[in-house]
Parts: sequence; C-alpha cells; structure tokens
Amino acid sequence: MLNLEYGTRFVHVPYRGSAPALQAVPTVRELGYPKGEAQAFSGFLVPAGVPPEMVAVLNKAANQAMLQPDVRETIVVKLQSPLIGGTPEAYAQFLRAELARWVPLIKSVGIKPD
Repeated sequence: MLNLEYGTRFVHVPYRGSAPALQAVPTVRELGYPKGEAQAFSGFLVPAGVPPEMVAVLNKAANQAMLQPDVRETIVVKLQSPLIGGTPEAYAQFLRAELARWVPLIKSVGIKPD
C-alpha cells in the first residue's frame, strides 16, 4: 500500500470493516463514532439511453474481469477496496442511497463545487 511504503501514520480506517493491510488500525466505529464511516467505491457508468442489451454485455464483462487473479490482487490487496460486482440495478440503488446520505450533509455545511 503506497501510504504505508512512505511512512504515513494511520489513525483510523474511515469505512465499515477493516482493511486487510491495516488490521492494527481501528475503524472509526471502534473509536466511538457509530455513524462515522465512508467508503471509496468505483463502478462503470454509461450514458443514458444505452440499450439494456449493451449494458448487460458490459456488466457481464466487468464481473468476469473481477474474477481474474491480477484484477483481484490490484483492487483488493493494493487498493484495499472490497471487490463486489453485481448488477446495474444494485449499483444504481447503491448510488441513490449514497446521494441521499451525502447531499444533505454537503448542503448543510455549504460545500460548493469548484
């Protein structure tokens, strides 16, 4: 993990669960903040109007790629990110939940995009 290689001192892990390379670092929950969690995530998005058949082809290819050992190694071990995969519908639901969670907070503290 890049940050460990350069001597960064971790005081907490900001997401649910611990990272494999950071087992000795407490999570935010373990520090007493039950709602203090965030997670990094990534996924594939396509423009509106892409035919469902094409979305299915892309989704199948992405899920198959995640089964490859080198991809798993990069994502899970090096980036310390869970590898989930799934359906476009599940990802859309996840994104809606994240927006519902973060937009009110961002507005309440007055964060503006640059």
